[in-house]
Amino acid sequence: LSLSKLPSGISNLVSLHHLDLSRTNITGLPQELKALEKLRYLNLDHTRFLSIIPPQLISGFSKLEVLRLLSRGRWSVLEEEEGSVLCDDAEPLMKELLGLKHLNVLSWSFRSSLAVQKFLKYPKLVSITQSVWVECGTYTRPPFNVLHLAYMENLQELELGSSKLEEMKIDSTEEVKKLFRNGFRSLNTVVLRSCRGKDLTWLVFVQNLKQLNMQGFTMEEIISVDKLSDISEIIGSEHNIFARLEYLTMWRGTNVKSVYPNPLPFPKLKKIQVFHCRQLKKLPLNSSSAKGRRVVIEGTKKWWEELQWEDQATQNAFFSCAVLWEDPYY
Repeated sequence: LSLSKLPSGISNLVSLHHLDLSRTNITGLPQELKALEKLRYLNLDHTRFLSIIPPQLISGFSKLEVLRLLSRGRWSVLEEEEGSVLCDDAEPLMKELLGLKHLNVLSWSFRSSLAVQKFLKYPKLVSITQSVWVECGTYTRPPFNVLHLAYMENLQELELGSSKLEEMKIDSTEEVKKLFRNGFRSLNTVVLRSCRGKDLTWLVFVQNLKQLNMQGFTMEEIISVDKLSDISEIIGSEHNIFARLEYLTMWRGTNVKSVYPNPLPFPKLKKIQVFHCRQLKKLPLNSSSAKGRRVVIEGTKKWWEELQWEDQATQNAFFSCAVLWEDPYY
């Protein structure tokens, strides 16, 4: 929406319970919103120009139950911004939220690894967070360690944008067992945009993964053969990390050559989309991967022609549902 400023008369809506400003161009919230004392739901998701939230404004919504702040906004330049709780990695806002007794759903954004560490100090906020957006910078030091989010028990959606991801290093058998048992328990959707890193082997611990969407990524392997071997010795080789996967999307993976080293069963899979991943010549499929399900594979005709199949039966099994496009830039 083109809305960039809230009308002055909004303070008259004293009985308002629900305010959805998502995907608008607002730059800040006015003090006049304090009059909305009955507000229960406030959605600021995807407000890319949002830079100012006055101190004590959000904490004044004593009945607030849902706050959505999944934003790629201008927080990162707010260190010197006066009169806003979004400065200093938004920790002032974190502290305000602690006083909201009815708050039970939160979505949040991070601009640095330090911001994540600050957030994790507040167990109440961690426990109610369902969606997270992380954008730390592709050349940031230190790189972002995704495993820091592993024990956010209600985290369902994770989006990583323009971030350099730390290579996964597991120091002990007990750590692997703990991650496998308790890590990412609710996470079902992972989105990566313009991320750099070695691989995404940490997905082994996302056992309820339903949607994996990768765009503009640099990894050669999604799941590392070597790291998977080390982990499998501890959790067992029979574990299928994509047992619940429904949608797999890969766009502009210029270096990717492998999703997974071997064919896998995909009992829930509905669709695979692959575009501009020229080096990806093989998918982790065989003739029994879909077990009679009609799985759509979408990509360019040229890419399909260069795919290497486990055998002819595998190609035949997936060809009938293929959606293939011409691509003059392939």
